[in-house]
Amino acid sequence: MSKIYQATGVTETPTLILTKGVGSFLFCANLNVSELTTERVTIFVEKVGKNLNIVQDMLLRDFLLLATVTEDSIHPLTGFTFGARCALTENGGYIQLLENESIKVKLTGLIALKTYAVFGIEEPIADSEILMYETKVMASSTLTQDFDTVGYDVLVMSSDATLSEISITYDNGAVCKFLPIEIEAEQKSVDAIQIINEDGALAYITTRYQIPLKGVTNLNIRKTAGVDILLNMRIDESDFILYQLPKRR
Repeated sequence: MSKIYQATGVTETPTLILTKGVGSFLFCANLNVSELTTERVTIFVEKVGKNLNIVQDMLLRDFLLLATVTEDSIHPLTGFTFGARCALTENGGYIQLLENESIKVKLTGLIALKTYAVFGIEEPIADSEILMYETKVMASSTLTQDFDTVGYDVLVMSSDATLSEISITYDNGAVCKFLPIEIEAEQKSVDAIQIINEDGALAYITTRYQIPLKGVTNLNIRKTAGVDILLNMRIDESDFILYQLPKRR
């Protein structure tokens, strides 16, 4: 598919509408990923009878990290400081759209002096397992909190100095406790190449932890008071319906 959008000098995009299904979006910009601060992304599928939120008003930096962990690196592309291919489906196929259905994407909080671009990548087969990206928040005043992670496959969360311990419960009942530095080491083992800069050097976003969640049923986070902790998580639609939706009704 051709370029969907490219602009310099804007602080937000119009709502970009695709009437042909794609399997992923390629987001590009002429600044380093570490310089993404205020940019946010919303993507949803407008279907007959319902809308499905893929991601709603999430920090673009967090979405890029969540969508590429263990699968793709974020790296320079011709004309851009970075490009990040972000999957929309579990198995890499395209989202099938019927008549009068569309995929809509919008970026906000852009830096007017920078250039941003969005491409839609076509795939040869359809995939009904659409990925969903969501944000949960641990309030600054909360000192310990449990998060149900059944069905989710990966987490990107704030790595703040207020964090003291993360306990992970696995589906076999085992509980493992990790200090922040151990989580950092695990992250770099799982996602050894997170970002490649223009000079070829490897880079990491030090304000975020990436934690695999397959086989994980619960996270318990302990911290001191100070700041909100953001937890951005990914789940496919079928797992959401099976595991999470009944708990929210």
